[in-house]
Amino acid sequence: MVRLLIALLLTTALMARESHACLYTCLTPSNEKYCCDSNLDRVIPPEIHPGTCPITRPECPDVRTRVETPKLCPHDGLCDKTSKCCYDICLEHHVCKPVLNVPIIFPEGP
Repeated sequence: MVRLLIALLLTTALMARESHACLYTCLTPSNEKYCCDSNLDRVIPPEIHPGTCPITRPECPDVRTRVETPKLCPHDGLCDKTSKCCYDICLEHHVCKPVLNVPIIFPEGP
């Protein structure tokens, strides 16, 4: 019975994946390609926000303490201006993360 349920779930997942054309392809840290559009229904022009992604963490945090649900993304354009679209090793997907090394721009004098 369990095997039948697993087979049914895998078949459903594969059919759903095949019915969705991938709009964006991203790379994992090991340069493997995967579809990272999170089922977007349209193409959104890519953006590149200033700064860098945080260092990839060595272990996954306890998800029970998470305050917000991570926002999946294919590029910076779907993140806030103070965030970048970075690969999350625990979620195995790109998500919006706070930017490191944000350049400070001072206004011009009078």
